[in-house]
Amino acid sequence: MTRESTQVQKWTEEAPKGISRWPGAAVRNSKNEIDFRRGVVIHVTDLAISIETELHTLVKLMGESYAHYCEHCTMTIPGNVTYRRSAGTVVHNGVEIPIRYFCPYCGPDHMLRCLRTGEKMRLHYRFEADRSSGGWFGEVFDW
Repeated sequence: MTRESTQVQKWTEEAPKGISRWPGAAVRNSKNEIDFRRGVVIHVTDLAISIETELHTLVKLMGESYAHYCEHCTMTIPGNVTYRRSAGTVVHNGVEIPIRYFCPYCGPDHMLRCLRTGEKMRLHYRFEADRSSGGWFGEVFDW
């Protein structure tokens, strides 16, 4: 096994299988269910994803909440997963790929893509256990 394929295998094994890919805890409603909000992507840049919610408010996904999407397994992967990976590249099947942007569930044969304007999202607010910080997180969801 080459150094490159060993590195790809390492990142694939570190996928958040069986545990939440979302950091911290989610805000819940009176029924103790996660308080989801619906929204639609209205603008995407390299730094932020802007979403208009059903309440006509604007939510930005940035940094650890910046989402990517895998069309193969239909999972939305937040930045707290992709940004923990090396910014380098590896050679997989003769092609150089960025380590951050292959699906942690499907492996290097399936690259993540940026969200697209018009995609429907399911949003929820998450916070750290010590309540020191929080932010909106979202996933592609056809409501």
